Amino acid sequence: MDYNVKLIGDYKDHFLNGVRYDNFEDAVTVTKNIAMSLGFFLTKGSMKPRELSNKRLLGICYMYCDRCSRERKSYKPDPSKESRGNTSSKGSGCMFKIKIKELLVNPDALDGPSFWEIQGVTEQGTGLRREYHNHEKMLYPEGHSQMNQLSQEDKESLRQMRDVGVPPSQQKQTINKQKGDKGHHTQRQMYNLGSKSRKDEMGEMNAVQYALLATERENYHTEVMKDNNDVL
Repeated sequence: MDYNVKLIGDYKDHFLNGVRYDNFEDAVTVTKNIAMSLGFFLTKGSMKPRELSNKRLLGICYMYCDRCSRERKSYKPDPSKESRGNTSSKGSGCMFKIKIKELLVNPDALDGPSFWEIQGVTEQGTGLRREYHNHEKMLYPEGHSQMNQLSQEDKESLRQMRDVGVPPSQQKQTINKQKGDKGHHTQRQMYNLGSKSRKDEMGEMNAVQYALLATERENYHTEVMKDNNDVL
C-alpha cells in the first residue's frame, strides 16, 4: 500500500475510552457509532484468534475504514481499445485501522474471565500508526448504507404494512417518521425488501402458482367443477 498520501487528523483518541466490554458485539457497535459520529464508516474484518499457553483462544478483530480498498485495476473489454479505469469504487487506500481485542481480567489466570477493549494499531517493524484517514469525512452521512440499514423490527413492521396493502411510498414515510432524525430510508429499500419477501414466500413456486395462491388467500376467486356436459 502506498502511504505517501495526505493524512487528515488523528482519530485514535476518540476510540480509546478505556471501557471494558463484556461481549464482542457491544464493542463493535460502539466502535462503529463513534466512527459515524465523526463522519467516517468502518467495516469489520474477520476474527483472528490468538492462542494462550494453556491452548485457550482469545479473539482479536480489526476494523477498517470503508474506503480502505484501492480502485480495481484498469480493464480492457477489447484489447484493441485503450484501457479504462474503474470509477465505481470509492476506495482511496485509506490506512485507518483499529482493533478490538479480547483480554484477560487477570493476566495470570489463564482460565479466568475476559473482556473486550478497543485499541489503536501500530504496524510492527515499520512503527506506522494507523489512526489517520487520507480523505475528508463524508459530507452527507445519511446517504451511507450503514445509516440506512433496516433492523429486524423495521422489517417486521414493513411486512405488516405490505400485508394490509400499504404502498411503498407510504411505508417509507411511516418508517422514517418513526425514527425521526435517524430516518433516512429510501423507497428503493421498500421495493427491494418487498421483492425479497415475495421470493422467500414463493420458494419453489413459479409466478403463476404464487399469484393463484395469493388470490385464494384473499378469496378473490372460487374453484368450481363441471362435468362433460358443462354442468357445474
